Amino acid sequence: MPNVFSAAIPVVTFLAGFGAKWLLELEQHRRLTAREREARREARKTVLEQRRADFQRQTLIELQEICATLLRKTG
Repeated sequence: MPNVFSAAIPVVTFLAGFGAKWLLELEQHRRLTAREREARREARKTVLEQRRADFQRQTLIELQEICATLLRKTG
């Protein structure tokens, strides 16, 4: 019987190492995916903020022109 156990030890350690490496790679992939998702979310947020700022800037420019026209017509 001792020969059976001594022959099984390398196989068991190989499978344990393989399983541990697979779990580590799975965790790294999960973290990388979460990091990429957060980066895309931040990029979308930045784009939306920029669009909002551009819209407000354009609206204020148009409002300023309309107010100037109104003042000229009133005067």
